[in-house]
Amino acid sequence: MRYLTVKEARDLIEARTGYPLTLMAIYRWIKEGKLTAIRLGWRFLVSESDIEAMLTPLDQKEKGGQV
Repeated sequence: MRYLTVKEARDLIEARTGYPLTLMAIYRWIKEGKLTAIRLGWRFLVSESDIEAMLTPLDQKEKGGQV
């Protein structure tokens, strides 16, 4: 399992969706429980598999699949 910093998570989501995203959006998702993160000191680490799971419904929607 690979963990990403908030900035790396944002970059991955932007690359996959093509939409700009702020770091604060990622922090807000963590705070709201929409994205699971591990806190390591002042740093949050997000599981790459959690991001992939979050993006999977978006990928299916773009391809015309049922969500």
